[in-house]
Amino acid sequence: MFRRLYDGLGQHRPATRHMIDALGKAGLPSSEGTARESRKRVEATEPHLKTLPSALAT
Repeated sequence: MFRRLYDGLGQHRPATRHMIDALGKAGLPSSEGTARESRKRVEATEPHLKTLPSALAT
């Protein structure tokens, strides 16, 4: 779910609020901590994603 956000945001790094929104839309518990930990897991698997510009900068 979170990996698709990177592509959906035009190759930008999703902000915590984007990830919280995605959790909520999926009917899952949403918190800042969950969103941040999920981002860490995605970026640990694909380190190049961490170098993308922030979606907040657009």
